[in-house]
This record gives sequence, C-alpha cells and structure tokens, in this order.
Amino acid sequence: MGKIKVVLDTSILISALKSRNSKRSPAVKILGLLREDKLVNYGSKETLKEMKETLAIIGLLTGKTQKARAIYNLVLNRTKEVSPRVKFGDDANLVKEVGHEDDVKIPRRGLLFKGSILG
Repeated sequence: MGKIKVVLDTSILISALKSRNSKRSPAVKILGLLREDKLVNYGSKETLKEMKETLAIIGLLTGKTQKARAIYNLVLNRTKEVSPRVKFGDDANLVKEVGHEDDVKIPRRGLLFKGSILG
C-alpha cells in the first residue's frame, strides 16, 4: 500500500508538542505514522516557515525547545515541498472571507482553510 498523502496543519504540531499523554494523543500518533514513513506531508516553503517559527515560540514558552526542534525536523524531513500554482493570498476577497492570509495555503487539489481541505 502506498503512503497516505497529507497536508499537516501547524495546530497538529502544537498539539503534539503540548501533549501530556503521548499514548493517547492523536497528534502524536499522526507524527508516529509520519516517522514510520506511512504518511507523506506536502507543504510549501511558507507553511514550513510558519511551522518552524510557531514551534520555536511555543517551545520556548513551554520549556520544550528540544521537543519542538525534534518535531520540526521530523516534519521537515518527511515533507515533499510543493509550490502553489495559484496564490490565493493575492485574492483580497478570499483573504477577507477566510480571515487571514496565512490561512489560505496549498491549493493543490483543494483549498486549505484553517486546517480543513475544501474542494
């Protein structure tokens, strides 16, 4: 069976970082599947940058900088980098509807809207 293709949202990584019980955390389980090479993540330079910055800040705030770095490195090493064909962020009406330009990314098969695929 082939790998499952995913687009990880930063909130999954934050959840894994802040998890108190890694055996019960769905986010940790997702990262485990990524580590086991059962998933392939698709992301752009922009999404990877957002993940790195967000994990670094939350890692500092929670005292889990090493765990944050490990999560980011796992995702970075298991991500197939893609470049969106269309820059939805340039569509002012769409950005207004979504609420923020950072929430309009990876339009490969659908539109990533706050962690959900539409389309």
